[in-house]
Amino acid sequence: MCKSLRYCFSHCLYLAMTRLEEVNREVNMHSSVRYLGYLARINLLVAICLGLYVRWEKTANSLILVIFILGLFVLGIASILYYYFSMQAASLSLSNLWFGFLLGLLCFLDNSSFKNDVKEESTKYLLLTSIVLRILCALVERISGYVRHRPTLLTTVEFLELVGFAVASTTMLVEKSLSVILLVVALAMLIIDLRMKSFLAIPNLVIFAVLLFFSSLETPKNPVAFACFFICLITDPFLDIYFSGLSVTERWKPFLYRGRICRRLSVVFTGMIELTFFILSAFKLRDTHLWYFVIPGFSIFGIFWMICHIIFLLTLWGFHTKLNDCHKVYFTHRVDNNSLDRIMASKGMRHFCLISEQLVFFSLLATAILGAVSWQPTNGIFLSMFLIVLPLESMAHGLFHELGNCLGGTSVGYAIVIPTNFCSGHTHGTGEWALAGGDILRLDTLLEWWREKNASFCSRLIIVLDSENSTPWVKEVRKINDQYIAVQGAEMTKTIDIEEADPPQLGDFTKDWVEYNCNPSNNICWTEKGRTVKAVYGVSKRWSDYTLHLPTGSDVAKHWMLHFPRITYPLVHLANWLCGLNLFWICKSCFRCLKRLKMSWFLPTVLDTGQGFKLVKS
Repeated sequence: MCKSLRYCFSHCLYLAMTRLEEVNREVNMHSSVRYLGYLARINLLVAICLGLYVRWEKTANSLILVIFILGLFVLGIASILYYYFSMQAASLSLSNLWFGFLLGLLCFLDNSSFKNDVKEESTKYLLLTSIVLRILCALVERISGYVRHRPTLLTTVEFLELVGFAVASTTMLVEKSLSVILLVVALAMLIIDLRMKSFLAIPNLVIFAVLLFFSSLETPKNPVAFACFFICLITDPFLDIYFSGLSVTERWKPFLYRGRICRRLSVVFTGMIELTFFILSAFKLRDTHLWYFVIPGFSIFGIFWMICHIIFLLTLWGFHTKLNDCHKVYFTHRVDNNSLDRIMASKGMRHFCLISEQLVFFSLLATAILGAVSWQPTNGIFLSMFLIVLPLESMAHGLFHELGNCLGGTSVGYAIVIPTNFCSGHTHGTGEWALAGGDILRLDTLLEWWREKNASFCSRLIIVLDSENSTPWVKEVRKINDQYIAVQGAEMTKTIDIEEADPPQLGDFTKDWVEYNCNPSNNICWTEKGRTVKAVYGVSKRWSDYTLHLPTGSDVAKHWMLHFPRITYPLVHLANWLCGLNLFWICKSCFRCLKRLKMSWFLPTVLDTGQGFKLVKS
């Protein structure tokens, strides 16, 4: 009796200590990542304080001392609001606004007379350390699965730090201050462009960085401080290009689900920005040094730019007209669980977006040419407006490109097949399905059937397995080279203490997977520790090469006749001719190789299939 009690006690104690170690390990990891973020923030605060102190010490400007003390006072108030009044949102908003403002002061105050001072050098090294810590913290957070991505254009932190930085630029002359404010707007547009995963977001980032640090643009006096501000804001959206598993409609949700009036006003606002850029470009005509090149070039490409952008604005207006029709159906049949992307597919939005993508690309090309012809390296306002227009048009191109690639066509078929004993079916250790009568079904046999049925088509096959031995099929599908095949499987924990949790059952994965894909507000995290049912998936080698049917020349002509005035018809022939040349085949080939490399070596945790559901892995 005593031995039994001792055994039970020791066993329970062992289980409790084991579970406590697992929880502590997980909590410690999460806490370590959080403390790393705190360290980066504290390091940045020390760098700002030291930098402002050096400027006050060397210039004896009492205003710097007043702002410095006021900044510390505001940060103290923010700490009190956070810890004593539980007003976290107000505290973080206040601190982020002042971080942006103080870092802006560090950028814009002149330090040419004491660049080699020891304290100034220490400030630079502290800023560089902040950059490294910020990147490391963001990377570890995403690798560990502690970041839950939500649809947003700009986060509150990003917006407030940008506002604070822009306010700090008012310490300069009016023209320079306006140039910096427009540059901050351009940075905000670039952040949104990266977060939306636009097709041309990375080239825009490169152009922004080159013009910012290697041109005569009115850059701040302290390039290291500005690099710290720039990189810390860009890090999250840049890393999320790979780590974010949000679908196209989820990423664009803050825009696509916006009210009709707001979206219409966005088109008007875009037109005003484009017109401002054109007017600033015309200032180049004042340059009489190269008048024989500037005047003919601006006349020719300016007219081309105007035609392309009239079409661009008409395209945006037509897109919102079709989107308004989709919204009416969506809100009318919302109880039927019809998603907006499904409604857009049934309304022919994919066809519209594929054609519009070509037209918006012409607008981008026209902007690049006009910017090159009217280049004004000493005009900071022109350069800032150029950096605003590029990501703005890039986002429109990216939206049409991605909707054209992921939305279904005008005819969509849905089938629900519920065979008896399928998702709870028996399988052999090598993955074959165990059928009645002792027969088996191999993956090769299934692929032979698929090749016969898919011989005259170009479709994808996605197999979802909720069985005991799905991993062999997941590994085997990665060797297939001639078809677009994906296998979503499940892995069940073999050893589990039934006293701590219920053992996994066949069908548990299907329930979680359907909930994850059908309920946007789900709380399922596939990478969390201690999951009894884990997810795993694999795709064939050419999976990323898949494309849907593209519109023909006659489709483009019909679209043009329906949505554009007759005077623009000559441009349709130019568009068809240039698209037929396939001038960017080298870029497309490189991009296709990069996507294949990503799917082979860096398989994402969440893969959007573009069919309304996602493949996941733990």
